[in-house]
Amino acid sequence: RRVTSVVVTVVLACGLVIALHAVFVAPFDLRTTVLDVPVNDLAAELDGYTLAVVADLHYQPAMPGRYLRRVVAAVEEAKPDLVVLLGDYSISFHHNRRLSTAFYERMLPRLAPTIRRLRGRDGTIAVLGNHDHYFDGRRVAAWLEHSGATVLINRSTTIERGSARLVV
Repeated sequence: RRVTSVVVTVVLACGLVIALHAVFVAPFDLRTTVLDVPVNDLAAELDGYTLAVVADLHYQPAMPGRYLRRVVAAVEEAKPDLVVLLGDYSISFHHNRRLSTAFYERMLPRLAPTIRRLRGRDGTIAVLGNHDHYFDGRRVAAWLEHSGATVLINRSTTIERGSARLVV
């Protein structure tokens, strides 16, 4: 019995630590990674084309404004040709639509000014993540479009530089 109690206590403590990390540490751990990707036969007009990719903001009430300012600063510093947003703009829960709705409805208006500032020379494109669909994919797509991003759902867009074309 004592061993079972200790095991249960350790498992619960580990779960609590993981949950606390997921809510209070991981979302604030902004990482910038720079990759130089060689592309065979890339047109000269596209040499040096820069993407700023922003993924998994999971914006939530506990996040301070400085987090979003750091995101904007990192994108601006990259001087991107194109900003790419990869979804999961707030937090949601697959099995709790009411809580997901509460988070997204509260956080999207707060996040909109940041999305508007994330601009590259060729604009901003966005896709949806699983959390966006847990809330309401159509509403998130409309919000992104209203915030100035081109949402790609089962379609592509073409960037042109002189005679060169880049299909995204």
